[in-house]
Amino acid sequence: MKNLIITAIGTDKPGLVKNITSIIINNNGNVNNSKMIKIREQFAVILECSISSTIKQLKNEFQKIKDLTVSFIETHKSDSVKYDIKTYLIKGADDQGIINTISNYFANKGINIIEIDTYIESAPITGAPLFNMKISISNDKKIDLTDLDNELKDICNESNLDILP
Repeated sequence: MKNLIITAIGTDKPGLVKNITSIIINNNGNVNNSKMIKIREQFAVILECSISSTIKQLKNEFQKIKDLTVSFIETHKSDSVKYDIKTYLIKGADDQGIINTISNYFANKGINIIEIDTYIESAPITGAPLFNMKISISNDKKIDLTDLDNELKDICNESNLDILP
């Protein structure tokens, strides 16, 4: 069995997830991990699967799905690495560069980002756009989280953002 990371993006339509997962099942595969999301009229999928078919066979099958761009990366299943995950919730007025500022901070510390989810919502009274970010990092370097939290709070304060526990 091969381990693959498959990414796919295409016009959202009913049955798209069924079509993608059917191809994997029909090629003696199994989805192990996945993230799927609709953004505007597009639907994006990233998944890890174990499969016995060749990438060429999969490409031929995926080409049958109209308006879908797909890529495949063969990966090696590694032993499960144990590390602490810390999650932050950051909110505030939407402004250009928030994700870049926060990710730059973690990059400079050598900290790996595991996952980021962001969305914009309207403020209850004014309707102004409010930025929301949930960001999870791995603390595999066993960095002092108190210092990290305090520095991140300072960055958020400078950017008029709230950081929630």
